[in-house]
Amino acid sequence: MARQNETEDNQNGKRREKLIQAAARLFNKNGYDRTTVRQIAAEVGLTSGSIFYYFESKEVLLEEVIAFGMKSGLVLVEEFLSGVTGPLSRFHALLASHLSAITGRPGDAHEVSFSAWKSLPPESRQRLRSLNQLYREIWMQSLTELKAHGYLHSSPEHCRLVLIAALNWSPVWTDVTTKSQLNKTVDHFCSVLLNMTDAEFRDLLMAEQAEEAAKAEA
Repeated sequence: MARQNETEDNQNGKRREKLIQAAARLFNKNGYDRTTVRQIAAEVGLTSGSIFYYFESKEVLLEEVIAFGMKSGLVLVEEFLSGVTGPLSRFHALLASHLSAITGRPGDAHEVSFSAWKSLPPESRQRLRSLNQLYREIWMQSLTELKAHGYLHSSPEHCRLVLIAALNWSPVWTDVTTKSQLNKTVDHFCSVLLNMTDAEFRDLLMAEQAEEAAKAEA
C-alpha cells in the first residue's frame, strides 16, 4: 500500500509539473485572461474538470507558474555560481544564469511573471515576494562586492533595477542559443555597466581568474 501511494504521489507530481509548464506556455502565448482552464487541461490530455484536482483555481495555477520560474531561476544561479570566486567572475556568472533562465526551460514562466503579476491576488504576491527577495539579495551581494573593489561607481540598487530590466528585454535583440553567444552577450552587459570595452573587461576577468586559480593552488 505504501509503495502504491508513493507511485500515485509521483504520478500526481509529474502531472502537476506538466500542467504548470503547459499553463506557462499558454499564458505566455495567449495571455493569462485569454487562456482557459479547458485549454490548459487539453494541452496535457486531461478534462477541464480534472485540473481542479491539482489546483484549486486558475489564480492558484498562475501563482504556481510564477513560483516555478522563480525557483528554477534560483537553481540556475546556484549552479552558475558554484565554485566561482572573484567579484568579476561571480558577476559574469550571475548575468549568465539570468539570461539562461529567461531563454531556457523556465523562460515562459518568467515572461508570465512580467505580464500577469497584476492578475495575482495580494496574498499570492506576498508569498512570491519572499522568493524574489532571495534573488534580490544575491544581486545586491554581487553588485556591492563590485563596488567595494572599485569596479562599480553608481548605486548597487539602481544598477540592479536597470540591469535586470535590460536583461529581461535582451532576447528581443540578441540570440543566446549557444554558450559562445551567451558569454559574448554577458560580456557586453558587464562592460557597459562598468564603463569599459568588451576587451578591457575580458582582460580583467581573465586576470582575476588566473589570480584566483593561483590562490587555490597555494
